[in-house]
Amino acid sequence: MRAAKRHTAFRRRQIGEAILAMMARDGIAGLSTARLARRVGLVPSALYRHYKNKDEMLDAAIDLIGERLLAQASRTRAATGDPIRQLELLLAAHARHMPENQAIPQLLFSEELSLGPVSRRRRTHQKLRRYIGEIEQIIRVALAQGRTRPAADARTMSIMFMGLVQSAGIYWRLSGRRFDVARYLRQAWRLFRGLLV
Repeated sequence: MRAAKRHTAFRRRQIGEAILAMMARDGIAGLSTARLARRVGLVPSALYRHYKNKDEMLDAAIDLIGERLLAQASRTRAATGDPIRQLELLLAAHARHMPENQAIPQLLFSEELSLGPVSRRRRTHQKLRRYIGEIEQIIRVALAQGRTRPAADARTMSIMFMGLVQSAGIYWRLSGRRFDVARYLRQAWRLFRGLLV
């Protein structure tokens, strides 16, 4: 029984990863169960052993995005006790992972999210809110340590931080992936840090 559960968990994660990769490359419109099944080495009907329908598969991909973001925040916080450095490292990680994280803007600006089930918007909002909450907590630690301007509002600054990442991702995508995200985010970090400290 445990082996079957492990196999199911592995397959579900594999399918979620494949969905994110396909969305990053071709958008949600390019997501088909036939292509997805080929990508993970299954027949299309086998996908439905793990998910009831395409909506469930998309929701699983949203959950995986949330997991990835929280894992990155956790790794960054474990790397150093300096909250200002944590923010800088987190921004650099976003630059490094921009190609694989293109599923995020594809999803955020899709009809599947804006016109799809309300539960999907809530789920996506919950995942992003938790991640922004992690950033906010880092800023709160910096505030408590006296490392930031006393007037810095942790919530506002955390949302601004995410705005740096999303705007870079959108521009990178529109430029045909020629925009130098790492260079931009290094410069943006200097400006953001100037607002913070």
